[in-house]
Amino acid sequence: MKRNLFFIKGTSLLIILLLVIGRINAQTPQYYVSYTGGNNSIPLNMYLNKAQWLYYPSEFTGGSISPGMITKVYFRHAFSGSTNIPNLVIRLGMTSITSLTSGPWHTLTTTYTAANHAFTGLVSGTWAEITLQTPFYYDGTSNLIFEMGQTGTSGGITVYQGSLGNNRRMYGETSLPNSSGADNQHLAFGFDMAPANCTGIPNSG
Repeated sequence: MKRNLFFIKGTSLLIILLLVIGRINAQTPQYYVSYTGGNNSIPLNMYLNKAQWLYYPSEFTGGSISPGMITKVYFRHAFSGSTNIPNLVIRLGMTSITSLTSGPWHTLTTTYTAANHAFTGLVSGTWAEITLQTPFYYDGTSNLIFEMGQTGTSGGITVYQGSLGNNRRMYGETSLPNSSGADNQHLAFGFDMAPANCTGIPNSG
């Protein structure tokens, strides 16, 4: 009888653990623009290993965006398993421009760098998340540029992207000062936010 109870408890614990792992793999960002296909090798699976994408705040699912700090970024992908990405760099920036053109890369704030970033236990069709080393202040009203780059030529991860009416992506090589081109591809991208830290001395009362 004790063995049966131990087996039942052990099985229940395993089921709960698997459910938790599944929830981690399937976690949805707080704010996101999502696509369910359009697998693209830029920038994590070919020599064109850097891209910048442009987003309007009105495009994000999740409601009105209050000013705060972006603490995590996400991208949706078509990869299952684990892989290492060399010299992964994440940058963010706010802008008033409404489209991207081929030419010099936009100057953005570096929020994450890793000599070797390990993506583990990825499941195709879900979100891969990256916790930023330096949270980024976002006012919630400006257009947002997201950059992802690395130095490998084939990391194995293809990302989900959709097509929009104007140019929303610049792409090229991390080693070059200018992009190779611009097009209407739009990465399935999301982020989590936390309130901005208070500054100054509070008023009395």
